[in-house]
Amino acid sequence: LVRNYIKYLSEKAFETNYRLQRIFLNFNKLESLKFKNLTNIITLELRTNEIKAIRNGTFEDLPKLEALRLNNNKINLIELNAFQNVENLKRLSLSSNPIERVDFLKNLPNLIFLEILGCNLKLIEVSFFYTQDK
Repeated sequence: LVRNYIKYLSEKAFETNYRLQRIFLNFNKLESLKFKNLTNIITLELRTNEIKAIRNGTFEDLPKLEALRLNNNKINLIELNAFQNVENLKRLSLSSNPIERVDFLKNLPNLIFLEILGCNLKLIEVSFFYTQDK
């Protein structure tokens, strides 16, 4: 579904495709997100859309999500619990968004790759980069 003019996507759009593991919605016009019952998705690409905010629980129905690319949007807000129930997320790309804060990173314990080039970051607390052994 890359390079279309999709502005709205129902949260149930892919709900009946239980085997779906990857969704590519790059280069569209999406402004907001919410996904339901996509329990097998491991890769989600949403580069170059019109997304402005990532709200709490946006990805909560994607428990197996490992890679998320949100580069080149208009994201200026990522709420603290936006990645609730996404404990498997390992790769997150947020480059070229007007993000000023990254406190949501506290809720991503398995993140191993973070890309945040060309954003409007003002402060990153040192504690974000320390992990506790389980």
